[in-house]
Amino acid sequence: MLERGAKAFYRSADEKGQPRTDYFDLGAGHYQRIAERPGVIALADRKRAGGVVRKNAGCSLVDLGDGCLCLEFHSKMNVLGEDQVGEITQAIEETQRNHQALVIGNQGDLFSAGANLVLVLMLAQEGEWDDLNLAAHRFQQANMAIKYAPVPVVVAGHGRALGGGAEILLHAPRAVASAELYMGLVEVGVGVIPGAGGCKELIVRLKDPRKVFETIGYAKVSGSADEAKQLGLLDKGATVVMNPERLLGVAKAEALAMVDSYRPGVPRTDVKVAGEPGIALLKTGAWMAQQGGYITDYDVVIAGKLAHVLCGGVVPADTLVSEQRLLDLEREAFLSLCGNAQTQARMAHMLKTGKPLRN
Repeated sequence: MLERGAKAFYRSADEKGQPRTDYFDLGAGHYQRIAERPGVIALADRKRAGGVVRKNAGCSLVDLGDGCLCLEFHSKMNVLGEDQVGEITQAIEETQRNHQALVIGNQGDLFSAGANLVLVLMLAQEGEWDDLNLAAHRFQQANMAIKYAPVPVVVAGHGRALGGGAEILLHAPRAVASAELYMGLVEVGVGVIPGAGGCKELIVRLKDPRKVFETIGYAKVSGSADEAKQLGLLDKGATVVMNPERLLGVAKAEALAMVDSYRPGVPRTDVKVAGEPGIALLKTGAWMAQQGGYITDYDVVIAGKLAHVLCGGVVPADTLVSEQRLLDLEREAFLSLCGNAQTQARMAHMLKTGKPLRN
Protein backbone atom coordinates (compact mmCIF):
# COMPACT_ATOMS: atom_id res chain seq x y z
CA MET A 1 0.00 0.00 0.00
CA LEU A 2 2.73 2.46 0.95
CA GLU A 3 4.66 1.73 -2.24
CA ARG A 4 1.56 2.68 -4.22
CA GLY A 5 0.96 5.85 -2.24
CA ALA A 6 -2.03 4.48 -0.32
CA LYS A 7 -2.28 5.81 3.23
CA ALA A 8 -5.58 4.24 4.30
CA PHE A 9 -7.67 1.19 3.52
CA TYR A 10 -10.66 3.41 2.69
CA ARG A 11 -10.92 6.71 0.87
CA SER A 12 -13.81 8.91 -0.20
CA ALA A 13 -14.49 8.99 -3.93
CA ASP A 14 -17.60 11.17 -4.14
CA GLU A 15 -18.90 11.88 -7.62
CA LYS A 16 -21.27 14.67 -8.67
CA GLY A 17 -22.61 15.11 -5.16
CA GLN A 18 -23.17 11.38 -4.64
CA PRO A 19 -21.26 9.67 -1.80
CA ARG A 20 -18.87 6.97 -2.94
CA THR A 21 -16.15 5.05 -1.05
CA ASP A 22 -13.17 3.07 -2.31
CA TYR A 23 -11.23 0.35 -0.47
CA PHE A 24 -7.69 -0.87 -1.13
CA ASP A 25 -7.81 -4.35 -2.65
CA LEU A 26 -4.70 -6.10 -1.30
CA GLY A 27 -4.95 -8.81 -3.95
CA ALA A 28 -5.23 -6.44 -6.89
CA GLY A 29 -2.85 -3.88 -5.43
CA HIS A 30 -5.09 -0.86 -6.06
CA TYR A 31 -8.31 0.83 -4.90
CA GLN A 32 -11.69 -0.64 -5.84
CA ARG A 33 -15.19 0.85 -5.49
CA ILE A 34 -17.28 -0.48 -2.61
CA ALA A 35 -20.60 -1.72 -3.97
CA GLU A 36 -23.61 0.38 -3.00
CA ARG A 37 -26.18 -1.02 -0.59
CA PRO A 38 -29.66 -0.24 -1.94
CA GLY A 39 -31.98 1.13 0.71
CA VAL A 40 -29.20 2.09 3.13
CA ILE A 41 -28.58 5.82 3.67
CA ALA A 42 -25.60 7.13 5.64
CA LEU A 43 -26.20 10.77 6.58
CA ALA A 44 -22.50 11.33 7.28
CA ASP A 45 -21.67 10.26 3.72
CA ARG A 46 -24.39 12.47 2.27
CA LYS A 47 -23.06 15.45 4.21
CA ARG A 48 -19.46 14.71 3.20
CA ALA A 49 -20.48 14.67 -0.47
CA GLY A 50 -21.88 18.18 -0.21
CA GLY A 51 -25.48 17.33 0.55
CA VAL A 52 -25.97 19.90 3.34
CA VAL A 53 -28.60 22.43 2.26
CA ARG A 54 -28.48 24.41 5.50
CA LYS A 55 -27.26 23.86 9.05
CA ASN A 56 -26.94 25.40 12.49
CA ALA A 57 -25.43 24.22 15.77
CA GLY A 58 -28.30 21.85 16.56
CA CYS A 59 -29.48 20.42 13.25
CA SER A 60 -28.78 20.06 9.54
CA LEU A 61 -31.00 19.93 6.47
CA VAL A 62 -29.53 17.25 4.22
CA ASP A 63 -30.39 16.40 0.61
CA LEU A 64 -31.12 12.66 0.33
CA GLY A 65 -31.53 12.85 -3.44
CA ASP A 66 -34.60 12.19 -5.62
CA GLY A 67 -36.29 15.34 -4.31
CA CYS A 68 -36.26 14.31 -0.64
CA LEU A 69 -34.68 16.25 2.23
CA CYS A 70 -33.84 15.09 5.75
CA LEU A 71 -33.91 17.27 8.85
CA GLU A 72 -31.26 15.79 11.14
CA PHE A 73 -30.96 16.67 14.86
CA HIS A 74 -27.43 16.54 16.25
CA SER A 75 -27.36 18.41 19.55
CA LYS A 76 -26.33 16.65 22.77
CA MET A 77 -28.89 13.87 23.28
CA ASN A 78 -30.75 15.63 20.43
CA VAL A 79 -32.49 17.92 22.90
CA LEU A 80 -34.88 20.32 21.21
CA GLY A 81 -34.40 24.07 21.41
CA GLU A 82 -34.75 27.07 19.15
CA ASP A 83 -32.24 25.68 16.64
CA GLN A 84 -34.38 22.63 15.96
CA VAL A 85 -37.86 24.10 16.42
CA GLY A 86 -37.15 27.06 14.17
CA GLU A 87 -35.65 24.84 11.49
CA ILE A 88 -38.73 22.58 11.30
CA THR A 89 -40.88 25.25 9.65
CA GLN A 90 -37.98 26.43 7.48
CA ALA A 91 -37.31 22.85 6.33
CA ILE A 92 -40.96 22.47 5.31
CA GLU A 93 -40.80 25.76 3.39
CA GLU A 94 -37.57 24.74 1.64
CA THR A 95 -39.11 21.40 0.70
CA GLN A 96 -42.17 23.13 -0.74
CA ARG A 97 -40.02 25.50 -2.81
CA ASN A 98 -37.41 23.17 -4.25
CA HIS A 99 -38.12 19.53 -3.35
CA GLN A 100 -40.96 17.03 -2.98
CA ALA A 101 -40.83 15.41 0.47
CA LEU A 102 -39.23 15.71 3.89
CA VAL A 103 -37.94 13.16 6.39
CA ILE A 104 -37.26 14.11 10.02
CA GLY A 105 -34.74 11.72 11.54
CA ASN A 106 -31.14 11.11 12.50
CA GLN A 107 -28.63 8.33 13.00
CA GLY A 108 -27.50 9.09 16.55
CA ASP A 109 -28.02 6.91 19.61
CA LEU A 110 -31.56 8.24 20.08
CA PHE A 111 -34.20 10.24 18.25
CA SER A 112 -34.58 12.92 20.93
CA ALA A 113 -34.52 13.17 24.72
CA GLY A 114 -37.04 16.02 24.58
CA ALA A 115 -37.05 19.78 25.08
CA ASN A 116 -34.10 21.72 26.47
CA LEU A 117 -34.84 21.45 30.19
CA VAL A 118 -31.94 23.75 31.14
CA LEU A 119 -33.50 26.57 29.15
CA VAL A 120 -37.00 25.94 30.53
CA LEU A 121 -35.75 25.97 34.13
CA MET A 122 -33.66 29.09 33.58
CA LEU A 123 -36.58 31.03 32.08
CA ALA A 124 -38.90 29.86 34.87
CA GLN A 125 -36.49 30.79 37.66
CA GLU A 126 -35.92 34.23 36.14
CA GLY A 127 -39.65 34.79 35.65
CA GLU A 128 -39.33 35.28 31.89
CA TRP A 129 -42.90 34.16 31.27
CA ASP A 130 -43.34 35.91 27.92
CA ASP A 131 -40.23 34.21 26.56
CA LEU A 132 -41.29 30.82 27.92
CA ASN A 133 -44.80 31.24 26.54
CA LEU A 134 -43.36 32.19 23.13
CA ALA A 135 -41.01 29.17 23.13
CA ALA A 136 -43.87 26.80 23.97
CA HIS A 137 -46.12 28.41 21.36
CA ARG A 138 -43.46 28.11 18.66
CA PHE A 139 -42.90 24.44 19.47
CA GLN A 140 -46.65 23.80 19.29
CA GLN A 141 -46.95 25.57 15.94
CA ALA A 142 -43.91 23.73 14.56
CA ASN A 143 -45.61 20.42 15.36
CA MET A 144 -48.84 21.63 13.79
CA ALA A 145 -46.80 22.61 10.72
CA ILE A 146 -45.57 19.01 10.54
CA LYS A 147 -49.08 17.60 10.87
CA TYR A 148 -50.60 19.87 8.22
CA ALA A 149 -47.56 20.42 5.99
CA PRO A 150 -48.22 21.18 2.32
CA VAL A 151 -45.67 18.46 1.39
CA PRO A 152 -45.36 14.87 2.63
CA VAL A 153 -43.48 14.63 5.93
CA VAL A 154 -42.31 11.32 7.41
CA VAL A 155 -40.79 11.16 10.90
CA ALA A 156 -38.34 8.32 11.51
CA GLY A 157 -38.10 7.44 15.22
CA HIS A 158 -35.59 5.15 16.90
CA GLY A 159 -34.10 4.56 20.33
CA ARG A 160 -35.49 7.00 22.87
CA ALA A 161 -38.16 9.43 21.72
CA LEU A 162 -39.19 11.17 24.92
CA GLY A 163 -41.15 14.30 25.77
CA GLY A 164 -40.82 16.76 22.91
CA GLY A 165 -39.30 14.05 20.72
CA ALA A 166 -42.41 11.94 21.18
CA GLU A 167 -44.58 14.96 20.37
CA ILE A 168 -42.84 15.37 16.99
CA LEU A 169 -43.51 11.70 16.22
CA LEU A 170 -47.12 12.08 17.34
CA HIS A 171 -47.73 14.84 14.80
CA ALA A 172 -46.21 13.03 11.82
CA PRO A 173 -48.55 12.58 8.84
CA ARG A 174 -46.71 9.26 8.55
CA ALA A 175 -44.29 7.67 11.01
CA VAL A 176 -41.63 5.05 10.46
CA ALA A 177 -40.10 3.49 13.55
CA SER A 178 -37.26 1.24 14.48
CA ALA A 179 -38.45 -1.92 16.25
CA GLU A 180 -36.45 -0.72 19.26
CA LEU A 181 -38.39 2.41 20.16
CA TYR A 182 -38.70 3.76 23.70
CA MET A 183 -41.39 6.38 23.25
CA GLY A 184 -43.25 8.26 25.96
CA LEU A 185 -44.57 11.57 27.26
CA VAL A 186 -42.55 11.72 30.48
CA GLU A 187 -42.97 15.38 31.43
CA VAL A 188 -44.69 14.68 34.77
CA GLY A 189 -41.32 13.42 36.00
CA VAL A 190 -40.10 17.02 35.93
CA GLY A 191 -43.35 18.48 37.27
CA VAL A 192 -45.11 19.60 34.08
CA ILE A 193 -47.43 18.19 31.43
CA PRO A 194 -46.62 17.87 27.72
CA GLY A 195 -46.58 21.39 26.33
CA ALA A 196 -45.91 21.02 22.61
CA GLY A 197 -49.15 19.39 21.54
CA GLY A 198 -48.78 15.96 23.15
CA CYS A 199 -51.92 16.22 25.28
CA LYS A 200 -53.92 17.61 22.38
CA GLU A 201 -52.76 15.02 19.88
CA LEU A 202 -53.37 12.00 22.13
CA ILE A 203 -56.89 13.08 23.03
CA VAL A 204 -57.66 13.77 19.34
CA ARG A 205 -56.27 10.39 18.37
CA LEU A 206 -57.59 8.13 21.16
CA LYS A 207 -60.79 9.98 22.16
CA ASP A 208 -60.42 8.36 25.61
CA PRO A 209 -59.55 10.87 28.39
CA ARG A 210 -58.99 8.14 30.97
CA LYS A 211 -56.48 6.19 28.86
CA VAL A 212 -54.62 9.37 27.90
CA PHE A 213 -54.68 10.53 31.54
CA GLU A 214 -53.05 7.28 32.68
CA THR A 215 -50.52 7.21 29.83
CA ILE A 216 -49.30 10.73 30.54
CA GLY A 217 -49.87 10.72 34.30
CA TYR A 218 -47.84 7.57 34.86
CA ALA A 219 -45.24 8.62 32.24
CA LYS A 220 -45.61 5.33 30.39
CA VAL A 221 -42.77 4.53 27.99
CA SER A 222 -43.00 1.84 25.34
CA GLY A 223 -40.52 -1.02 25.29
CA SER A 224 -40.81 -1.40 21.53
CA ALA A 225 -42.51 0.10 18.49
CA ASP A 226 -45.31 -2.46 18.77
CA GLU A 227 -45.95 -1.48 22.39
CA ALA A 228 -45.96 2.19 21.36
CA LYS A 229 -48.81 1.32 18.99
CA GLN A 230 -50.70 -0.41 21.81
CA LEU A 231 -50.33 2.69 24.00
CA GLY A 232 -51.59 4.88 21.17
CA LEU A 233 -48.33 6.81 21.01
CA LEU A 234 -47.45 5.45 17.58
CA ASP A 235 -49.95 5.37 14.74
CA LYS A 236 -51.33 1.89 14.02
CA GLY A 237 -50.29 2.22 10.39
CA ALA A 238 -46.69 3.16 11.14
CA THR A 239 -44.08 1.00 9.41
CA VAL A 240 -41.75 -0.85 11.78
CA VAL A 241 -38.20 -1.44 10.53
CA MET A 242 -36.13 -4.26 12.00
CA ASN A 243 -32.74 -3.15 10.62
CA PRO A 244 -31.79 0.32 12.01
CA GLU A 245 -29.47 0.92 9.05
CA ARG A 246 -32.48 0.88 6.73
CA LEU A 247 -34.70 3.21 8.78
CA LEU A 248 -33.97 6.39 6.83
CA GLY A 249 -34.08 4.52 3.52
CA VAL A 250 -37.57 3.24 4.28
CA ALA A 251 -38.66 6.70 5.48
CA LYS A 252 -37.39 8.28 2.26
CA ALA A 253 -39.18 5.68 0.12
CA GLU A 254 -42.46 6.20 1.97
CA ALA A 255 -42.19 9.99 1.78
CA LEU A 256 -41.66 9.89 -1.99
CA ALA A 257 -44.47 7.36 -2.42
CA MET A 258 -46.86 9.87 -0.82
CA VAL A 259 -46.07 12.70 -3.24
CA ASP A 260 -48.62 12.03 -5.99
CA SER A 261 -51.62 11.38 -3.75
CA TYR A 262 -50.78 13.61 -0.76
CA ARG A 263 -53.37 16.15 0.31
CA PRO A 264 -52.72 18.20 3.47
CA GLY A 265 -55.43 18.32 6.10
CA VAL A 266 -56.71 21.34 8.03
CA PRO A 267 -56.73 21.87 11.82
CA ARG A 268 -59.82 20.38 13.38
CA THR A 269 -62.56 22.36 15.09
CA ASP A 270 -64.78 19.39 16.00
CA VAL A 271 -62.91 17.60 18.78
CA LYS A 272 -65.45 16.25 21.28
CA VAL A 273 -64.32 16.70 24.90
CA ALA A 274 -65.58 15.35 28.21
CA GLY A 275 -65.86 18.76 29.87
CA GLU A 276 -66.55 19.32 33.59
CA PRO A 277 -67.91 15.81 34.29
CA GLY A 278 -64.74 14.31 32.81
CA ILE A 279 -62.52 16.59 34.89
CA ALA A 280 -64.32 15.52 38.06
CA LEU A 281 -63.95 11.83 37.19
CA LEU A 282 -60.23 12.09 36.45
CA LYS A 283 -59.55 14.16 39.58
CA THR A 284 -61.36 11.54 41.65
CA GLY A 285 -59.08 8.86 40.20
CA ALA A 286 -56.01 10.93 41.10
CA TRP A 287 -57.29 11.48 44.64
CA MET A 288 -57.83 7.73 45.10
CA ALA A 289 -54.29 7.04 43.86
CA GLN A 290 -52.95 9.58 46.36
CA GLN A 291 -54.97 8.03 49.19
CA GLY A 292 -53.52 4.65 48.25
CA GLY A 293 -49.99 6.04 48.48
CA TYR A 294 -49.25 5.64 44.79
CA ILE A 295 -48.71 9.33 44.04
CA THR A 296 -47.70 12.40 46.04
CA ASP A 297 -49.77 15.46 46.95
CA TYR A 298 -48.03 17.45 44.23
CA ASP A 299 -48.73 14.72 41.70
CA VAL A 300 -52.42 15.40 42.41
CA VAL A 301 -51.89 19.06 41.54
CA ILE A 302 -50.28 18.10 38.23
CA ALA A 303 -53.05 15.57 37.59
CA GLY A 304 -55.66 18.29 38.06
CA LYS A 305 -53.99 20.47 35.44
CA LEU A 306 -53.74 17.50 33.08
CA ALA A 307 -57.42 16.61 33.55
CA HIS A 308 -58.42 20.21 32.80
CA VAL A 309 -56.56 20.11 29.47
CA LEU A 310 -57.67 16.63 28.37
CA CYS A 311 -61.32 17.41 29.01
CA GLY A 312 -61.29 20.73 27.15
CA GLY A 313 -61.59 23.00 30.18
CA VAL A 314 -64.69 24.10 32.04
CA VAL A 315 -67.30 23.32 29.38
CA PRO A 316 -70.34 21.00 29.25
CA ALA A 317 -69.81 17.36 28.35
CA ASP A 318 -69.56 16.55 24.62
CA THR A 319 -68.68 20.11 23.69
CA LEU A 320 -66.89 20.44 20.35
CA VAL A 321 -63.65 22.41 20.56
CA SER A 322 -60.78 23.21 18.21
CA GLU A 323 -57.26 21.84 18.28
CA GLN A 324 -56.04 25.37 18.96
CA ARG A 325 -58.17 25.62 22.12
CA LEU A 326 -56.60 22.43 23.41
CA LEU A 327 -53.14 23.78 22.59
CA ASP A 328 -53.90 27.02 24.46
CA LEU A 329 -55.12 25.10 27.51
CA GLU A 330 -52.05 22.89 27.36
CA ARG A 331 -49.65 25.83 27.19
CA GLU A 332 -51.46 27.66 30.01
CA ALA A 333 -51.17 24.61 32.28
CA PHE A 334 -47.51 24.11 31.33
CA LEU A 335 -46.62 27.71 32.22
CA SER A 336 -48.61 27.55 35.44
CA LEU A 337 -46.71 24.47 36.62
CA CYS A 338 -43.36 25.98 35.61
CA GLY A 339 -44.08 28.79 38.05
CA ASN A 340 -44.38 26.37 40.98
CA ALA A 341 -41.31 25.92 43.20
CA GLN A 342 -41.95 22.17 43.45
CA THR A 343 -41.82 21.82 39.65
CA GLN A 344 -38.59 23.81 39.55
CA ALA A 345 -37.17 21.52 42.24
CA ARG A 346 -38.06 18.49 40.10
CA MET A 347 -36.39 20.02 37.07
CA ALA A 348 -33.22 20.88 38.98
CA HIS A 349 -33.06 17.39 40.52
CA MET A 350 -33.46 15.72 37.13
CA LEU A 351 -30.69 17.85 35.63
CA LYS A 352 -28.39 17.14 38.57
CA THR A 353 -29.01 13.41 39.07
CA GLY A 354 -30.81 12.16 35.98
CA LYS A 355 -33.55 10.76 38.21
CA PRO A 356 -37.07 12.05 39.00
CA LEU A 357 -37.80 13.69 42.35
CA ARG A 358 -40.89 12.52 44.25
CA ASN A 359 -41.85 15.69 46.11
